[in-house]
Amino acid sequence: MMHFGASRSEYAALRHRAAHVASRGLFCLAVIVMFFLSAAVLLAGCTSGVDSTSSEDSSDGSVAEQATTSSESEADESGMDFSYSSRDLDASYNAENATYIRLSDDSVEVQGLGATAVDGTVSVSAAGTYVVSGSIADGRIVVEAGDEDKVQIVLSNASVCSQDGPAISILSADKCFVTLEQDSTNALVDGSAYTLEEGADEPNAALYSKADLTLNGTGSLSIEGNWQHAVCSKDDLVITGGTYDVSAVEDAFRGKDCVKIADGSFTVEAGGDGFVSTNDEDETRGFVSIDGGTFDISAQDDGIQAYTHARLAGGEFSIDSGDDAVHSDGSASVAGGTYDIVAADDAFHAETTLEVVDGTARVVSCYEGLEAQCVYLRGGTVHVTADDDAVNAASSSADGSFSEAVASSSDPAGEGSLSAAGRWRRTSRAVRRRSAWQAFLAAPERQSQSWTEKARFLARSRRSTTSTPLSQACRACRTVRSMASWRPIRSRVPMKTATRARARYRRSMRWSW
Repeated sequence: MMHFGASRSEYAALRHRAAHVASRGLFCLAVIVMFFLSAAVLLAGCTSGVDSTSSEDSSDGSVAEQATTSSESEADESGMDFSYSSRDLDASYNAENATYIRLSDDSVEVQGLGATAVDGTVSVSAAGTYVVSGSIADGRIVVEAGDEDKVQIVLSNASVCSQDGPAISILSADKCFVTLEQDSTNALVDGSAYTLEEGADEPNAALYSKADLTLNGTGSLSIEGNWQHAVCSKDDLVITGGTYDVSAVEDAFRGKDCVKIADGSFTVEAGGDGFVSTNDEDETRGFVSIDGGTFDISAQDDGIQAYTHARLAGGEFSIDSGDDAVHSDGSASVAGGTYDIVAADDAFHAETTLEVVDGTARVVSCYEGLEAQCVYLRGGTVHVTADDDAVNAASSSADGSFSEAVASSSDPAGEGSLSAAGRWRRTSRAVRRRSAWQAFLAAPERQSQSWTEKARFLARSRRSTTSTPLSQACRACRTVRSMASWRPIRSRVPMKTATRARARYRRSMRWSW
């Protein structure tokens, strides 16, 4: 019997061969798939590398841009002269060659050359040293020397009061030194109404100078600026020593080109600014530089105000200001000193860059603590109590809005950048609720509340501060510092309540440095 077909053994062999072919086909297909997958991975890696390189380039560019900005700022600052001449620091004089001026209401006596006295007005016309003593109720000292002349006026228990102008007016000289004799007590008082030429607005201070002016010595000087300012120099104003008790209708110490202070003791009460420099035409001028001294400043406007740069390198400051305690229309730096500040506006404000390297500051009250386009906190100890921001790094954009950025010292970001190092403490309005929090939690009736009730109160409350982290403000919740250890409260309070409490804690740590 014949039939068309295959035996069982042949069918089995055929099936085995088909399976072998199929397995080889699948192997080839797998190889092809692996090839395409490898190509895709390589392509993605190249793209990622390009993106990473681009990102790194961008980051490097950002850092380079910031470095350039910082370099430019340092270059501008390096053009400023913060030094003192040897004569600024030396308050001695040659008594044998000096001209002596004795003031009195009846007459003025002059012994020596270079000065004359007429009707209570002492005129100094030559370089030299002039020792002034006595008192006059309506008189003045006027210096009109040559442009190359250096004039030294030594106040030795002198009191000069002018009814209608400055007590001392320096109209021309290369430089004038006002020296306070050791252990002497001196006073300068101007009138509340000046007699000026038509259209003129100067002189405008009890001690007025159109030349560079230096105040030195170890005596004391009381100045009353009843017209406008107490001390005003149209050039440099340098102070290297002395004790000053100053009151002014407007600014207390005003130097157009600069104000430089090496040492001294200052008690200032000003209707305007305490210390101010106003030159807006030269980027190397218009700065205030303070290296030492003790300052008790009460000002209706700024305590210290500079147009280009405010440099605080030392000293002890107590500032109560109606505006900013320290303000610069350019940059500012704090490299030392101690500060107790009460400010109606900002404690430290700079329009461009604010850098804190060293020093100790206690800002009792202010609207914002430290504000500038770029804020660099590199060291020091600062405690700020602010109604708004403790530290605000913000820059204006083209549309008039403001952008703020917070960054670590190694990765500044944004148009405004902030870098922080050292010991810093930030408190704000929430601190004023701290005692209420603690009193609430310590109250006897709270001890009987359940975990859920206490946690719900915590979740409803506003965020805590670095001074009172969540773990301390509400120990009942067992919310400890570590974010990973918040789980134990899950078994005792509802998940929603615990999550809200944890979110409050995370926000409270935003300023914990």
